[in-house]
Amino acid sequence: MQASILVLEPEIRRSIQIRRALEYHGHHLLFVPTAALALGALRHVQFDILLAPVFPLTIGAAALSAQAKLLQPQLRVLILDEPEPGRDVLYSSVDAYLRTPISDAALADAVRALLGRCDPAMPAIAAPEHVKPAHKVKPSVN
Repeated sequence: MQASILVLEPEIRRSIQIRRALEYHGHHLLFVPTAALALGALRHVQFDILLAPVFPLTIGAAALSAQAKLLQPQLRVLILDEPEPGRDVLYSSVDAYLRTPISDAALADAVRALLGRCDPAMPAIAAPEHVKPAHKVKPSVN
């Protein structure tokens, strides 16, 4: 299955790697360098996956993910790297994390695993060990 992927990546070197890894598999990519531009794109174009670093330049990954899912509830969010320890509750709208440094194969596997979760006709694919599903933690009431 080909996906439409919005990539928030301010680093040119990693953008080139992401393009190489995902266009090879036929995915359609739109690259933006800032969270503000990512949110603007989500207002106008339908995407299957949002791929972003853990700490985008102007807005945290958790806040970006939550806002993106308000605009497109079916959107799957893949964050490159893992959140700070103890802050999982902030990341409840994130679907998966991919540990960095990333390889082309690991990124392609992560996207394929996410697509398997959003397409009921596609057979389920077990996430590879380098893809960590996001913890869905309920906030505690003190």
